[in-house]
Amino acid sequence: MSHAKFSPSGAGIWLNCPASLRLSEGMPDTTNAASELGTKKHQTAEEMLLGLEVTHKEFADDVQPYVEFVQRETQPAMHWHRMIERRVHLTDECYGTADIVATRGIHDAKVIDLKTGRIPVSAKDNPQLQIYAAAAAKEFGVRQVHTIIWQNGEVSTDVLAGPDFEKITKRVMDAQAAVAHAKPVPGEHCTWCKARAVCRERALHVLSVAGSDRTTDGDLSVLLTHARQAADWAADIEERAQKVMSLGGRIDGFKLVEGTTRRKWREDAVATLKELGLDDLFEESLIPIGQAEKLLGRDRKGLIAPAVEKPVGKPTIVTTDDPRQTIQPTVNLKDFT
Repeated sequence: MSHAKFSPSGAGIWLNCPASLRLSEGMPDTTNAASELGTKKHQTAEEMLLGLEVTHKEFADDVQPYVEFVQRETQPAMHWHRMIERRVHLTDECYGTADIVATRGIHDAKVIDLKTGRIPVSAKDNPQLQIYAAAAAKEFGVRQVHTIIWQNGEVSTDVLAGPDFEKITKRVMDAQAAVAHAKPVPGEHCTWCKARAVCRERALHVLSVAGSDRTTDGDLSVLLTHARQAADWAADIEERAQKVMSLGGRIDGFKLVEGTTRRKWREDAVATLKELGLDDLFEESLIPIGQAEKLLGRDRKGLIAPAVEKPVGKPTIVTTDDPRQTIQPTVNLKDFT
């Protein structure tokens, strides 16, 4: 299934900053444990609503309340026509798949969206749902659309009608027309933008705070916002640099080394120490490694070596004067060019 350039799920980014699509062109989509979990839960909910065999049975109990909510909200007995995973188009390049679209004659429609993340998401002024609503109104000719988010047992709603559909449609078309020439607009939406680590305008924004030579307590609101944005930006730059260096790229003045870790007892440490006759090193649980070495003394502390392991440190970027050994890349950057 093709992916829309102006995807409703990313509307919070490109509606606020059309240039983001230009800057992130060619960058791959990324995934993480949370998004993969969300995908599985969405699939489970869809299968349950369709009466199909559930692929990920371990999530059935999690999504059961959502399934029951959808069934109550879109009962055929109340003349609702329910569509599951329904693709809707607002423009040729702006389309997406809504979890639930339900219509009732020419008067009403509902767009229901399942959210599985921990951060609360509101249906009020939600650009993704606004696009789904406008697209549904366009396709089915309904006069108003109720947008609903179900998230961890909480429900958030909004209602859109004619003027709202016109407003969001205009915003989408304006954004589409502006991509080629728009200047980047930094903001909270940068957090989810694929170009967040390459956007120069974002860098200038987080590194520049207007005001006099000396900040005051009255500036703290702005300063805290910039400080947090700068911290996020710095983390994105660090991640980008680490990817470059792990693929064999060079950054003047820096190298990639093994991060610092602490020793820990191996999983089989208790059994190993018992075999070595060192039962006095633990009671119900093992004492810390340093304490064990102190108890054994300098001459005997080496005895615990078979029961101890030191994990490989997470790659860390440091300046070139750091004494730690440089990590050799396992993949050559030239293989990706």
